[in-house]
Amino acid sequence: MSIPLILNVHTPIMSDLSYLASRGVKINHPGNLAIAASIQAIYDTLEALAQGALPGDVKRLASDDLMKAVLRQGDYTKWTDQYL
Repeated sequence: MSIPLILNVHTPIMSDLSYLASRGVKINHPGNLAIAASIQAIYDTLEALAQGALPGDVKRLASDDLMKAVLRQGDYTKWTDQYL
């Protein structure tokens, strides 16, 4: 086959980049791993809270600096000041 192959499969053989390259695979997309990890983290947190854990007991939270960066706290504050 002369066209490039693109894969989105998660099996041990499909993780062997040398094997895939020898078979003409040009792109091997790892899938939506970040989304799957996020869903698991949300599930684990909600389950712990439902079972009586206190919010302070929840582990592996994003740092304050990461939350500020992801939520664009600087921009939000600036926009709020400009609007109000």
